[in-house]
Amino acid sequence: METLNALFVGLLLTSLAGCGRPSTGAVRVDVGAETKAIQALEDSWSEHWEAGDLETLVDAYYSPDAILAASAPDHRGREAILLKYRALKADRNLVLDYRPAELTVAASGDLAVRSGTFANRYTDPVTHQAANDAGRYVVGYRKQIAAWRATFDIETSQSP
Repeated sequence: METLNALFVGLLLTSLAGCGRPSTGAVRVDVGAETKAIQALEDSWSEHWEAGDLETLVDAYYSPDAILAASAPDHRGREAILLKYRALKADRNLVLDYRPAELTVAASGDLAVRSGTFANRYTDPVTHQAANDAGRYVVGYRKQIAAWRATFDIETSQSP
C-alpha cells in the first residue's frame, strides 16, 4: 500500500510540476506581428472607405455576425452594416475623424481590442442641418481562420 501511495504522490507531483508552464508544443504568439496585422486591416478600412468600395470594406473588416453600434438602432450582420455605410457615404456633410489610442492583443493571439476617440460631422436626420458628434469608440477583434475581423464596433457619444 505504501508503494501505491508513493507512486500516486509521485505522479501527482510530476503532473503539478508542469502546471503554469506552456507545453513544448504550445504555439508562441508574436503580439507585435498581430498588432501590425490589425493596423493594416484598419488602414485597409480607410482605403476602401475613400474609394467607395463599401462591400469589400464590410467583407474584409467585419465578422459576418458583427455588431455596429454607432447609433440607435444597432446594425447587426453584413447587410445591415453595409446599409448603414451606404447611408453615411451619401451624407454630403459627412466628415469622419477617428483617433486610435490603444490596441491590446491578447497573449492567446486570437482576441484584440482597439479604443480611441472620434469627432465627426454629419447631417442631423431631424433638422437636416450639419451637426457635430464626438466621443469614444471601441472595436473588438477576433482572429478567424488566420484573419482578423471586427466582431463589434461601438461608439459612445459625449455630445449633448
